[in-house]
Amino acid sequence: MPNLISPNEIDVDGFLDDYFFYRLVFINVLDTSLIEIEDSLQIVEATDVNFRYIKLINDENDNLSVLRLQEKNYGGNRYYLINKSYSFVQQKGYASILYEYCFCHLELPIISDKYQTKAGSSNLWSKLHRKINKNYEIFIYNDIIEKSKRLNSKVNDYSVWGVDLEIVEIYKQTKDFQFDAIDYRDVFEVYDPYTNIGNEYIHKQLEDFIKNGLAKRKNKKSFKQKVNDRVHLRLVGKKKMTKSIP
Repeated sequence: MPNLISPNEIDVDGFLDDYFFYRLVFINVLDTSLIEIEDSLQIVEATDVNFRYIKLINDENDNLSVLRLQEKNYGGNRYYLINKSYSFVQQKGYASILYEYCFCHLELPIISDKYQTKAGSSNLWSKLHRKINKNYEIFIYNDIIEKSKRLNSKVNDYSVWGVDLEIVEIYKQTKDFQFDAIDYRDVFEVYDPYTNIGNEYIHKQLEDFIKNGLAKRKNKKSFKQKVNDRVHLRLVGKKKMTKSIP
């Protein structure tokens, strides 16, 4: 669903500047009853005229993870768009805590943007979707028809995430395609803002996703491409309800 990009394309410095660290005033969140959170951790939030900031800190006031949300209207319904997200400490599940808090406790559903990182936010959404005994639900929102549907727990990742088709064609034409990360600076004279092809390495997990999606299926003569462009799709998370969102 949102198309995948490499994590090196996220402008962290522009997101976490002095304004974030020294000028925003964060206050403690009081209700976290619908999520699991350690006693040593605290969720705090701040707002300005454009964004809502949700941050996870520890008892020493160290920053662990942060989301920047922006209120948007899609298909006549209001959402909090995940404008930016970042974890100061990786692979600890801190971002998951923030996402779950937003899903369960904020007054608006949370919606992703059109691009997600691999590795990164796509892995996080997948983990959240497959969690057992959760107090939230995950939906797919289609920008074209402006409707949502609940995401099936057994859905294939290639039905959810995609890659720009121009990039898929480049992979298909690359004879030296390897499992190791490829440096395209010596192969192509192109630059794409969503892939950094021609400028940077593509992350290993994103490379494997594309490679596996282009692999010929065993015991079948025909070649079937599983990688498609899914930039018109987004992910939505909200508190579990008995009735689907619009």
